[in-house]
Amino acid sequence: ARWGDSSHAKEAYNKLGDHAGLMALHVQQKQWDDAFALLKQHPEHAEKVHLPYANWLADNDRFDEARAAYRVAGRSEMSTRMLEQLTHNAVLMRRFKDAGYYYWLMSEETADSLPKDSRALLSDEDEAKLARFHELKDRSEIYYAYDYVFRAMEEPFSSCLPATLLNIGQFLLSKFATHDEMPMGISLSYVLITIAKHGEALGAYKLARFAYQKLQSLRIPAVWQAEVDLASVVARSRPNVDGEDLLPLCFRCSTTNPLVSVKGDVCINCGGHFVRSLVTFEHLPMVEFHLADDISAKEARRLINEDPPSKASGSGRGGGGGDVLDSGGDQRLMFDDGGTGDVGLDDAFAQQMVAPNSLITCDRDMLRNLPPNEVVIRPSGCKLVKPRYYRLMDVDTPVTVDAAGNLYETDEYELACLEQGRTPFTRKGANSDAEQENYAMVPEPETPPASQGKK
Repeated sequence: ARWGDSSHAKEAYNKLGDHAGLMALHVQQKQWDDAFALLKQHPEHAEKVHLPYANWLADNDRFDEARAAYRVAGRSEMSTRMLEQLTHNAVLMRRFKDAGYYYWLMSEETADSLPKDSRALLSDEDEAKLARFHELKDRSEIYYAYDYVFRAMEEPFSSCLPATLLNIGQFLLSKFATHDEMPMGISLSYVLITIAKHGEALGAYKLARFAYQKLQSLRIPAVWQAEVDLASVVARSRPNVDGEDLLPLCFRCSTTNPLVSVKGDVCINCGGHFVRSLVTFEHLPMVEFHLADDISAKEARRLINEDPPSKASGSGRGGGGGDVLDSGGDQRLMFDDGGTGDVGLDDAFAQQMVAPNSLITCDRDMLRNLPPNEVVIRPSGCKLVKPRYYRLMDVDTPVTVDAAGNLYETDEYELACLEQGRTPFTRKGANSDAEQENYAMVPEPETPPASQGKK
């Protein structure tokens, strides 16, 4: 075998009945088909095949397959180590969208290592893993968004619209406000210049002035200094207001908000969190609500799909039919023509909406009365973290949720899938079969299996 004559070596191993030696020979020769065929007959030698095969896959840049092979070999720590190295390299090479994707994969592996029972008592190590899960998901969104800013600054042409880049800049500033230090490889000056340049072009003069003031307090390249100083003077000569058409409207209390707030990406009046589409980063017309403590996620979905007692024998909820529908990795909303999405003042949900800085909590009766086509369930990706619930305030703007729990306006999401040939964030196949196969691997115990919706 050392001299390249593997055929005689195989014959000798077979005559001796040395299956372990024959397995090692197949592995040494990288004859994986023969190795796995022999493994079916002698599964006790699994460790001698799966781990070398995983290493070979990693050496040949087949990282997704290598991750699966490491898990089969029982060496998930090597899969995590490989992802950490890939993430670090992606940041150093300024491939920030790849870094965001790898951070999300690491969050999935961290979630898999946590206890399966959500009622289990967590050890200090589990608490640290849960905190790491949230940090990894947060970083995945930051790097994914920052990639658009970086490319707009570094490349001569950008496919992003100025309004999208302005939205991304606001999104990133709200994220940075919750961090003590900037993530590695991310430049705050790039974000501020993007906001200032596009904000001024779109009429957000107050926001542009704010960005230039922040830039002057930072250490920026000397070649930028004169340009920033001049632009700052010009910005002060403009009205210190932002265009009314750019100001975000809170869909809970109808308050007009500033483009940037010290409170973060929340309403300054009611404290409701804004939800952004991860394609254009515009606000989605959604209001978050919570379940009563004694209602499980499985029961909540059943209650939402039930007809309310007062209308069980009638035509439905306000004439508007629809269901919460999971389609593979995506959750889509299917509508009938009668739904209006209007929230009346006599609605118990609307009565809680008017109370500022308070959680909207739905009991069983409120869940039964919520139209299914107005409810979006956002999976957490971790068995220990409950899914989040939203009410869609405008049914003319359907929403899609991907396997990572990111939200999109459906039209924007489908267009991005067509352009890229895969889902924009999770990079899964754009066809429904592939999405369904991939979604099955996402741990979400409190969300029941996908059900067929009424069309």
